[in-house]
Amino acid sequence: MIKPSILMSALKSKTQTEILLTSLGIPFYDRVSLIEKEQESEIRSAQDIAQRILILTYLIYISNVEEDSLEERDVTLESLL
Repeated sequence: MIKPSILMSALKSKTQTEILLTSLGIPFYDRVSLIEKEQESEIRSAQDIAQRILILTYLIYISNVEEDSLEERDVTLESLL
């Protein structure tokens, strides 16, 4: 069971982050679950974020293209990284 103090801290952090993002005009998904402890969160580098975006974009791409078409174009995740 989550301690009330941890839950309140997580809720306060989430609320403060949402206020900051709103004030900066940055859209966000407001249904993100709470993180119980700060240690569970990880600040990622710009390179890590870019790599995740590239991988997700690739997955979206291959889910919308026929397999034969991919083979003809020789598109692989390795070729994109």
